[in-house]
Amino acid sequence: MMSNYVFFIVIMTLSFSVLADHHKGPGKSGPGEKLFKMADSDNDGQVSYDEHEVFIAMQADKGRERFNKMDSDGNGYVTKKEAKEESKAMRKKMMKKKKDMREKRKAMLEEEKLNEEN
Repeated sequence: MMSNYVFFIVIMTLSFSVLADHHKGPGKSGPGEKLFKMADSDNDGQVSYDEHEVFIAMQADKGRERFNKMDSDGNGYVTKKEAKEESKAMRKKMMKKKKDMREKRKAMLEEEKLNEEN
């Protein structure tokens, strides 16, 4: 049951990503392109059935990890409260990552400016 759910989510994600990528125009990549590259493990521009199965298994493993992380009390169920807490923690983590990236970019720009002045 869980594997069917994960499979459905992956397929829907790929489908919507491909549709969204279609509207970006040439030369621009999006989530669909990134997922395709992840699935194309031998980088031959094609995804074989075996590569697809490995990719689906990897996504299922990630889904199980996310579920187990949300199930903070380990009882095999995720409550709305647990899901909200995990979502909040993920947002906080993403915001910190964005802040760190902005600070790093700012430092790099300042260093470039100093190098140009010298």
